[in-house]
Order: sequence, then C-alpha cells, then structure tokens
Amino acid sequence: MKAFVKVSKEYKAVTTIVVSALSIFLSTFFAEKLKDKATAAALTAGILGLVAYFVGKFAEDLLDNSTMLRRRILGNDFIDGYYFDTSTDKSHITLVQIRLNNESYVIEGESYNTTTMEFNTSWQSEVTCYKERRLYINYFQMGGENEKDLTELGILNIKFTGSPTNMYSGHYQDYAGKLEHRVKGLKVSEKELETFNYFREHQDKQIYIRKKLGALVEK
Repeated sequence: MKAFVKVSKEYKAVTTIVVSALSIFLSTFFAEKLKDKATAAALTAGILGLVAYFVGKFAEDLLDNSTMLRRRILGNDFIDGYYFDTSTDKSHITLVQIRLNNESYVIEGESYNTTTMEFNTSWQSEVTCYKERRLYINYFQMGGENEKDLTELGILNIKFTGSPTNMYSGHYQDYAGKLEHRVKGLKVSEKELETFNYFREHQDKQIYIRKKLGALVEK
C-alpha cells in the first residue's frame, strides 16, 4: 500500500532524527557523569535501542488500533470493515469482515441460512495481497461443528469501488475447478454497525442479516 509505505518512510525519517539527537545528548551526558567511556557508550546504546523499539511498537499499535488514523492515511484505499455479501446462493448469505493486522489484511466470513438465520459455515484468508484497490484472497471454508475440517479451498479476487469505499465485486473459483461464480458485497455503514452493537454477538449479525434480506426481497 503506497500510502502506508509513504507514512512508514516519513516515520522512520523522523525517528532517525530523534534518535540521533538523543544519541548526542546521552553521549554528552554520560561522558560528563562517567569516567569509563565503554560504560558510557554501552548505556547510550542500550537506551537508544529501547527508545527505538518502543517508538516503533507504538507506531505499529497506533496504525492497527486507530481506525480514524488509517482512514485519513489510506483515503479510498481504506477497505476495513464489514461487508454484506449479496452474491451467495438463495439458501445462504455471508457477512464478511476485512481488518488490517501488521500492515496486511485478514479476511473472515460467516455464512448464515437465509431461512433459519442459523450459522452455517465460516471461512478466512490464508494469504492476501492488496494492490490498486484489488484484493487477492487464498481462503478455506470450515464447517460450523469442527473448525479443523476444511470443506473447501479456493481463490477470490475482488475490486473495491466508491469514494470512500462502499462496495466490492469480483470472481471466485475453487482449486478443484468445480465451483466458479461472481461475487458482490456492500459495506456496512458506521451507523448500521452502531445500531447492531458492532456485531459483538452472533445474534446482532442474525438480526442485521434478517433486516437486509427483507430489504432485498422488497426490491
């Protein structure tokens, strides 16, 4: 992601300046306080190492945990959030979550039965690549009862559109070549997330899906 690369370079440049200035200060300070130059150098290096580590850790955590900051940095490349997938068959509907983790994306989905609203299966990404508003996903699907039983393997590529991003469309194909279809998803708005308790419980997701399905039927 170009935006993250740019921010990372700027951050590293600022960190280098700060560490360099701190290095000069500490070297002078310990040189005045300690007669042993080796001890002074060791203390300076140790403190600078700790400062660089914690500053780097702080920046990573800030990017991972601050949705507002990522939205400002990424602009139209901000794709984090929940999506209501409208491309599945008539018997199942899927709620997809895309989230950033250590500068790469994690994709998770939960499929529900459109009649009973009961949880059916889940899937998640193994490897993802994001470039120019297109996401490539290598994922597996798991049964609801036993998460160790892989029931399907495939690859999915989706293109995000909207300013800001509000939907995706793309293509899915399983590795066996037996299943192939187009996909389409609509982003769940911040207002909807707030209304449905940010999907903290399965019940919140079920109520949301029931409402969305009702709206689709009316159309």
